[in-house]
Amino acid sequence: MRRTGVIGLCLSAIILTALLWGALRAPQHAAGVQAFQQLPNHDYLADITALEHKDRLAEALALSQFVCERPTYPQRDDACRMAVQLRERIASVWYRARRVGWGALSGNATDGWGLVGAATADFFVVGDVRDLLIQSWHVTQGQEVDELLVILSGIGVLTVAVPAIDWVPAFGKVAVRLGAFSKRFTIALARLGRRAVTTRKLAPVQDVLENVGQAVRRLGPAKTLGVLPLVETTDDLARVAHLAAKQPHRTYSLLKIGGKQMLDLTKGGAISADMMRAARKGTPGLRLFQRYGTRLFTSHLLVGASKALYRGRLPQAMSWWLATQTPAVRGLTTVALAGAWLLNLSLLGGMVKRMWRRGGK
Repeated sequence: MRRTGVIGLCLSAIILTALLWGALRAPQHAAGVQAFQQLPNHDYLADITALEHKDRLAEALALSQFVCERPTYPQRDDACRMAVQLRERIASVWYRARRVGWGALSGNATDGWGLVGAATADFFVVGDVRDLLIQSWHVTQGQEVDELLVILSGIGVLTVAVPAIDWVPAFGKVAVRLGAFSKRFTIALARLGRRAVTTRKLAPVQDVLENVGQAVRRLGPAKTLGVLPLVETTDDLARVAHLAAKQPHRTYSLLKIGGKQMLDLTKGGAISADMMRAARKGTPGLRLFQRYGTRLFTSHLLVGASKALYRGRLPQAMSWWLATQTPAVRGLTTVALAGAWLLNLSLLGGMVKRMWRRGGK
């Protein structure tokens, strides 16, 4: 029985330590939950309207559809009406012809139809040769040369024999003209591209081209351009491509609203349901989620147990709390409770046995 008593003391010490640690963290947990609840809902309608005024209708449509498909999001009805209007405008023959023509003339684009015009010549080697000649002319005239544009033109010549990605350099040049690449990523891409052009081998930029291609295929060109400014490293680009492949309908909208904060939160490889709940509050909500995690949406065990005990509903509250936790937490809690119950049963049996022996004497 001494061994059982020692085990009991150790288990009691562990339980008391856990309770003390939980009690110390309870105020912090409550402060996080309160701060999240006090945040105003994000104004998605303002974002949709801003994109529409910038003539980025494909992005505005994607964001309005995202809100429309989620009944718990604010301004859902207005977003649904805007989605219908935007879809009709994009389907217009005049709109499409105008966007293709402007893209072909200017080389710039804000949606998929504009990209068709901007990149048509770049899908063939003549477009890359044209840009190389233009940049060479700038050199002879003492004008500034866009090094990345030159590098992408050189890569475009190398990808002629690779149909799966031969269009990616053309898309990259459109992104350069629009300033869609961040400064850090421009430097990284230029370094890799310079190595590829020098060695005349695609290996240094193969992963980058494939990741950009996957993002464009899953998100569409316009939405890819919308999230590219968040990409600062090749790892960021790989994460965007991975998210686009797994959850294309969530990726653009949440990255657009959450920005780099959201991209950092997705290092686990997926956009969770709790991230979606936090995104209702916009970037501030995602910032709190990054700090507190899923605790924002779960009741603290000590606070919930105290309320339930006071109200006489401890079993129901315990069942609810377990249901909100991850499978690992539920398993550990079940094992701990079962162990405590068995230990208590053993101690009770020992006490009864000793009392029986004393009574027999």
